[in-house]
Amino acid sequence: MPALTCLRKKNYKEGLESEKIHGVRRPGISGHTTTFPYVRGELYYDSRYDKIAKNAFTIGIVFPLTKRTEFELYYEDQRDSSSTPNYHTRGIGLVLGLYF
Repeated sequence: MPALTCLRKKNYKEGLESEKIHGVRRPGISGHTTTFPYVRGELYYDSRYDKIAKNAFTIGIVFPLTKRTEFELYYEDQRDSSSTPNYHTRGIGLVLGLYF
C-alpha cells in the first residue's frame, strides 16, 4: 500500500510602499489636477526553499481623471529564484480604475 505524505508549505509576503500623498500639481483640461507617484517593494518568503524566493520592485504614477475614474501607469521588475533557471521579468502596465 503506498504511503500518503503531506507536504506543509508556508509562504510569507511582506511589502513596503511609499507614496507621495500630496501629489504633483500639473495643468489639466479643467484647471489643475494632481498626480500621485509611488514606489513599492515586495519580498516573498517560501519555506520549501527556506529563503526569499521572489522579490518585486514597482514604480508608478496615478492620474485621477474624475472623482470616480483614474489612470495608472507603472513599471515592475520581478525576480524569481524558486526554480531553476531563475526568472527575471520586467514589464510596464496600464490600469484604468473605475469606482462606483
